[in-house]
Amino acid sequence: LYRDEIEDDSSVVSSSEERSDKGSDEDVDSKTYTAVKTHTTMEQEKVEQSISFVYEEWEEMEKHCPGSTELNRAMHIEYCYRGLRQLSQSYGSLDASRPWIVFWVLHSLELMGEKLHSDWVSRCIDFLKRCQHPNGGFGGGPSQQAHLAPTYAAVSALMIIGSQSGNQEAFTLINRETMYNYLLRMKNPDGSFRMSEDGETDTRCTYTALAVASMLNLLTSELSEGVGEWLASCQTYEGGFGGEPSNEAHGGYTFCGLAGLI
Repeated sequence: LYRDEIEDDSSVVSSSEERSDKGSDEDVDSKTYTAVKTHTTMEQEKVEQSISFVYEEWEEMEKHCPGSTELNRAMHIEYCYRGLRQLSQSYGSLDASRPWIVFWVLHSLELMGEKLHSDWVSRCIDFLKRCQHPNGGFGGGPSQQAHLAPTYAAVSALMIIGSQSGNQEAFTLINRETMYNYLLRMKNPDGSFRMSEDGETDTRCTYTALAVASMLNLLTSELSEGVGEWLASCQTYEGGFGGEPSNEAHGGYTFCGLAGLI
């Protein structure tokens, strides 16, 4: 806990009063826990308050007309295709995440039961092919450095394209030999994986590496050795998983930790 994040003493809320009503029980931990308001939690509260009117309007609408809320499927499908055609200037910051945009769009269409139009199959394959690095893995765009995050996105997108369209190029364009060597290079001695050469290490990297290996049938004992032990070490006393050992629990990292172990 960083003490400089604490605004004042009133932000510390004790749970001892709540616990005192439960009586004594040998199985109940007698420690008193406190909840501390930090800059992060206060920003979260601001966001929740700023969007609360959306939920209030929906609840009011459902109260007077139950079942009136439905997914506007046609509108969402058109929005997805617009994302494949062209993005506005505000997306410039995602230049190193372009395979992610392809994956998000394709997976959204898949969830809505919409098969990718045939003309987009070849265009997506061509783009993702140009993102593949000669030494294995995929970069965030053509000619970019390989990185585990866009590698996961690119492989996932290609799996969707290949399984839906039957276009075998979606599968065969992936160089499995260089991919396997790339995954091995990203592995650390302790069983974890790093995102890129000299990149960060956390449960996300480890999950994406395992997921890519699993999708491509490359999950060998050499690749998985020590991974389970490292992921288990990222569990926290409060439940859940942190990004690294001794980090606080986080929903996203918990998903990655559990999915990686499974």
